[in-house]
Amino acid sequence: MVCLADLLFYAGLVIAPLGSLLVLAAARLARPRVVLRGDRLTLSLGPYGWLSIPLSAARRVEVIGCIELGERLGGPVLPGSRYSGRYHVRGLGEALVYSDDVCDLLLVETLDGRRILLGYGASRLAGRLIGMAGGPAPAAAGIRIVNRARILFGAAVILYLAAFATAIASAVVLPPRIHFLGTVMRKTDALTIALILSGTAIPDIAVLYAVGEKQPAALLIALPIALGTLLMTLAVPLAASICPAA
Repeated sequence: MVCLADLLFYAGLVIAPLGSLLVLAAARLARPRVVLRGDRLTLSLGPYGWLSIPLSAARRVEVIGCIELGERLGGPVLPGSRYSGRYHVRGLGEALVYSDDVCDLLLVETLDGRRILLGYGASRLAGRLIGMAGGPAPAAAGIRIVNRARILFGAAVILYLAAFATAIASAVVLPPRIHFLGTVMRKTDALTIALILSGTAIPDIAVLYAVGEKQPAALLIALPIALGTLLMTLAVPLAASICPAA
């Protein structure tokens, strides 16, 4: 007999890998765009994040032919950008770089000394931006970078914690024997399954976070993996209530 709890377990088993593939595919399709909206220059990455620069915060705007990047120094990362974050740039010093290439970049230097280098065709806007830079209301603090990958990763951590709490609670609610995954098993066996599933949280989170420092798209797959883990863990106590042992 197939129980609803079994279906929930199999759903979680499918959601984790399939959801990860769909998220990665969507990340590749969300190509970066640089647009001018009012007095703000915005690098948009669709649902995954954006960078917005108020032109009143800029004191210099120019086109740079090619740059030589040194080591990455950290800084905000946006999925979808090959070069993303703070780098040492030869001849310029430290700069925020968001681009897929190292040539034909737009340099925006702010009033507080920050340098931002943008690719994705931003250089085509240089003529318009030069005249708009340094407006009447400087707002260097108005530069905003939103990385939704980290927001999704935070949601994944919450789901992992929920899965672990579910596994612990199962020790209280499970009867001595339950019908689960097509067989009758002892409480200890069911608890072992729940704890192993929820216990994957620690290595998963650690590995995805570490990889995400250089490959930010890795943070995006944490959410479907965490959701799948939670569903599979929830299936264990659910089996105890709706799938009585034969």
